[in-house]
Amino acid sequence: DFTGFWAQDIESAAQGRLEQTTYNGVAFNVATIKQTALIPQKTGKLEIDPLIMDVVVRLRDNNRPRSIFDQFFGGFKDVNYQIKSNKITIEVSPLPSMGKPKDFTGAVGKFSISSIIDKDSLEANEAINFKVTYSGNGNIKFVQAPKINFPPDFEVYDPDVSNNIKTNSSGVSGIRTFEYLIIPRNPGDFTIKPVTLSYFDVAKNSYATL
Repeated sequence: DFTGFWAQDIESAAQGRLEQTTYNGVAFNVATIKQTALIPQKTGKLEIDPLIMDVVVRLRDNNRPRSIFDQFFGGFKDVNYQIKSNKITIEVSPLPSMGKPKDFTGAVGKFSISSIIDKDSLEANEAINFKVTYSGNGNIKFVQAPKINFPPDFEVYDPDVSNNIKTNSSGVSGIRTFEYLIIPRNPGDFTIKPVTLSYFDVAKNSYATL
């Protein structure tokens, strides 16, 4: 259980592939059976529970052979056995309060932002599409819709949200798009002010505003 984390399993072509290693002088086959990207949702000490599995271990049976086959190859018996991984503790630090922008809503990583409108000249009561796109690495799935002060003459519908987000061993990355349908009800010249995004840049350990 990943209590306190947002978790997303990572699919890999190498998952389950056996490799050989030596542990305490004994040869073992090793395979990665599970990878998960985790994003902490709260601060403090968070614990990742052990992964527990019920397996069958084949052991050599030193008792009296039951058949000629056992006498020649040696006898074996299957034993049910429970294995578990170690518990992991992670210390999650709070984001700094100093320098935090007023419009910061929790975006952490490295991002970029763009906006586009399908036409800038039209008749009153004619619809236009306004699209805001965030892209980057980090908790992009949690980036919220921008707060935009549209002109009062605009009728604006709730945005359609689309995601193209991938998770791999390097983390979470992708694109999150908010598309607005806008209908200007009166003629005139209007301006849609720039959209901003404030996030915490982990690499620079500071806040940034786009």
